[in-house]
Amino acid sequence: MKDYPDRGGRYGRRLYYEDDEFESIMDELRARADLGPLEPGRGVDVERVLKRAFDVEPDFRELPEHMLGRTEFQPDGQVAIEISHVLSELAEGNVVARRRLRSTLGHEGGHVALHRTLFLRDFATPSLFGDEPQREVSACLCRNEVIDAPSSRASGYHGEWWEYQANRAMSALLLPRDEVRREVPAVLARHGHADMDQALMAEDGVRVIRELSNIFDTSISLTLFRLQHLGFVPQDGRQQRLEWEVGRSAE
Repeated sequence: MKDYPDRGGRYGRRLYYEDDEFESIMDELRARADLGPLEPGRGVDVERVLKRAFDVEPDFRELPEHMLGRTEFQPDGQVAIEISHVLSELAEGNVVARRRLRSTLGHEGGHVALHRTLFLRDFATPSLFGDEPQREVSACLCRNEVIDAPSSRASGYHGEWWEYQANRAMSALLLPRDEVRREVPAVLARHGHADMDQALMAEDGVRVIRELSNIFDTSISLTLFRLQHLGFVPQDGRQQRLEWEVGRSAE
């Protein structure tokens, strides 16, 4: 991780993570949670990860409209994750809501794993030269409908680099790289395709992605987001077409 001053930015600092760092950090969190083998159809136990890795249990409560969850940071490193109780209740009997809840929990966990250092007391130490902008030490990061349609491009977050990073972390947590690399060829083979490029040529991409989303219990949009970053989806015009098809596809 690299840390840069960010004059005029929301936090006064900007953090940068390499692709492999998202993977290694989320691998470590799952290992600390002692999850055992992934069971297809159930997915990663996100609440167990939060409890075992951070000693945090989400507080399901009323949140402002369009806010799915938020993470509150304290100067001493303590955090609190709040999740919409409406979403939690819907998740009990609705697959789409359950996967949205899992994504929200994973996203907030990503903020804790990646961004807690932004709010620690040490980061509030004034510059010796008086040229660093001062920021509130206690703060919260809020989530809304971005959860439902994560963009594979950082430019799609309107400068909110922390939200892009939290989505990268969330996708790496819920769709572990090694398991995805094992499942993708198996799913493609069941549909008669040698690779994802062939599936797209046959206009079968959405069906393949949907099956993968069922294996990992993630939304189809999140599954596509993950496949893009792992290099399974060709970086050409078909990617935009697939994003459009996924966006209009019912969960």
